[in-house]
Amino acid sequence: MALRHAWAFVAAIVGVGLAGCSSNRPPKPPFPAGAENCSTYCLVWVPPVYRDVPQVVPCKPGCVTTETVCVRKTEFDEVCRPERYVPKCSPCTTHTEAVVQATPGSDRWVKTKCGCSCDECYRHERIPPTYKICDKTVTEQGVEYCAYREPEYDVVPRVKICKEKREVYQPAEYGVVWQKEIFQAGHWQWEKRKCDTPACAPVCAPAPSCGCKTAPACGCRPTPKPRCAPPRKGFECAPSRD
Repeated sequence: MALRHAWAFVAAIVGVGLAGCSSNRPPKPPFPAGAENCSTYCLVWVPPVYRDVPQVVPCKPGCVTTETVCVRKTEFDEVCRPERYVPKCSPCTTHTEAVVQATPGSDRWVKTKCGCSCDECYRHERIPPTYKICDKTVTEQGVEYCAYREPEYDVVPRVKICKEKREVYQPAEYGVVWQKEIFQAGHWQWEKRKCDTPACAPVCAPAPSCGCKTAPACGCRPTPKPRCAPPRKGFECAPSRD
């Protein structure tokens, strides 16, 4: 019983599908013009012809995502060099000329007369020293000492690598899908076929009323010979009296 119900359900679905397909078909065409006598023509449904057509469809929509990237940043730091004492030395001095004493100074007594006395008199004379300039190089060493320096400030650039999050747009992705498209619509068509049907009676021209036979090409049976009156000159055939 369950099997019968299942087959009935399948038959109902197939019937509905066929009814839907037949309702979409165009109306039947008229009979073919110029058909041959005693020929069989069948009305045949020519199904539609389909072709594969590529179509671009979106597979994944575009979106904005967040990703972590490494960024180089330059920062400026203020550095300080503290106060300090720096050892220094005065430059050395060099003399290229020098005054040299040639002869030293001396004292001497010179005899002299003093008036009209007969005593010995002497006069004291101071002889100064003599000097001369000589080419002499004399270098005086510099003086070493400690100099105070104030603290020094400076701005120094410093590069560091840090991680940051930024928004990145991901473009949409598309794909190609092949879809069926009607290339030639379905239509009704008359087809001439050879069928085992009884032969049709040929169409013959009407036979003459006097004793004449039909044309042999027609293939009809000869008509019975009528009883005609003897022909008379100037008259056509006339029917018999009985």
